[in-house]
Amino acid sequence: MSDYLLVRRPLYGYIVSMNRTDRLLAIVLELQNHDWLRAEDLAAKFEISKRTVYRDMDALSEMGVPIVSMTGQGYALMEGFFLPPLTFNHEEALVLAMGSQLMRDYFDHEYKQAAVTAQQKITAVLPAQTKNQIEHLQQFITFFTFQHSDDVGQQRKLRLLRQAIFEQRRIRMRYNKRFEHEVSDEVREVDPYGLAHLVTDWYLLGHCHLRNGRRVFRLNRIEEVQLLTSTFEPPIITVHDWVNSSGERPVTVIKARFAPESRQWLDEYRPYYLVAEEETAEGVLVTLHVRYEDEATQWLLGWGAQVEVLEPESLRQKLADIAAEVAAKYRGKG
Repeated sequence: MSDYLLVRRPLYGYIVSMNRTDRLLAIVLELQNHDWLRAEDLAAKFEISKRTVYRDMDALSEMGVPIVSMTGQGYALMEGFFLPPLTFNHEEALVLAMGSQLMRDYFDHEYKQAAVTAQQKITAVLPAQTKNQIEHLQQFITFFTFQHSDDVGQQRKLRLLRQAIFEQRRIRMRYNKRFEHEVSDEVREVDPYGLAHLVTDWYLLGHCHLRNGRRVFRLNRIEEVQLLTSTFEPPIITVHDWVNSSGERPVTVIKARFAPESRQWLDEYRPYYLVAEEETAEGVLVTLHVRYEDEATQWLLGWGAQVEVLEPESLRQKLADIAAEVAAKYRGKG
């Protein structure tokens, strides 16, 4: 029989891969949570044969696990035997449960499986009272991530990029640019340093050999990822520090004034390029640091008449032109 098998987990409905060592631990946890379990019960639980159950029980006994067997009742752990419990308080246990939920929703299928099995292992050794409280709280606290976790192409890119980051291997990829002044559909070689999830999207951070500098690439614009044999030495900087600093990025400064009544709504969604704000008599003066003016154009347009761009003049003119085009369409002149 293979060292690996597929086990159907009732929790979340996922099929997860389990090797024999993990299965032996899972069997002990099952026995710890039940008075008696028959070979048939364990075989059905782990989708293995009864003969394999017998072999697993022999292996556990040889490892010193005190297993008692009784005809008609099955197997049980000797009274008093237990695995050392994990001592989480209610808040810590809830954070772990919610964290595994986020990992299931944000990452690819491989990490989704790992998140499921990790939560199962943690839950299995929690006291019944804590376990019940977590299940109760999960009915009232959840995350809506709006992730397309079933996108096969997205999952494949995440797997390849994660592998390249771990192995410090250069990649070749095709990148589709958004803005008119940029060349679209470029083939690039990149040293991938890290992945960051910002708001609703994944971004790759790395050194671009085409531009000879550090760049950030949006995952849904990356295509045809290939792992190369060339390796690299990553810089001594964390992804968190990189995301929160301008680093080597060229910066265009935009000044805009928001109407006073939009103040509370401005706090609800702050783009990463909003770096400063100041309360004034006329409203809220904000400062944006972007690579290109177009990077903030759609966000600014979304505020309508609630915002006025003060500088640069080129962006003021561009927004005025766009507003005129929109007005013409709705007045039947487009």
